[in-house]
Amino acid sequence: EGGGEVGGKSYSEQACYVKALALDPKNTSAWSSLGDTGGGRVDGQNYNSKECYLMVLTLDATTASAWCKLGSVGGGKVAGQEYSERDCYIATLELGLDCGKAWFGLAAGDGGQINGESYSRIQCYFKGLE
Repeated sequence: EGGGEVGGKSYSEQACYVKALALDPKNTSAWSSLGDTGGGRVDGQNYNSKECYLMVLTLDATTASAWCKLGSVGGGKVAGQEYSERDCYIATLELGLDCGKAWFGLAAGDGGQINGESYSRIQCYFKGLE
């Protein structure tokens, strides 16, 4: 469980991430973690989980974990291009994060091609179990 106490005042995990972003709005780790807590209000604007993950990818499109998280919330538009859930899982794996959730996401469809190598639905399922 996150959060803590500073100067006698208690802060939730979410409030800690909001404060971190107030100090450094380009902190991709704080954006990702805020998304994991359901989002929050940063600099007067509300962000849901999906919008937090999109912020991470706007700041650094090579953050594989953010692609996986974006896939888990249905995908979205990054740098003007729309990415489906499947596209996000492929990006996750192509960036080198061996994420079971991404493999299972591809297994739910017809598999996919990762860095030029094709994987069937069954192969994706087994990769997800590794």
